[in-house]
Amino acid sequence: MSEHFGTQMSVPTADRTLDAVLHGGPSSLTPEQRLISVPPGQDTVKIEHCGGYEHFHRDEAGDAQDGGQVDYRWVRRTRIAE
Repeated sequence: MSEHFGTQMSVPTADRTLDAVLHGGPSSLTPEQRLISVPPGQDTVKIEHCGGYEHFHRDEAGDAQDGGQVDYRWVRRTRIAE
């Protein structure tokens, strides 16, 4: 599982990535933070935001065909362990 922190994404090297949009979660996430690239088959994204992590799960019902954009829906927030 890859993780997305802020506007930088740590992803394993892959031949291709997909454009993804993050839906829901805090309104303080900027439009730029909501547009990311993910490797094919990635089911979850975790973003560091305001002292915690925002978790998003892939919405396969909203997936575009032929390598188009994929959608992720916000599911929960967790705190950063100290």
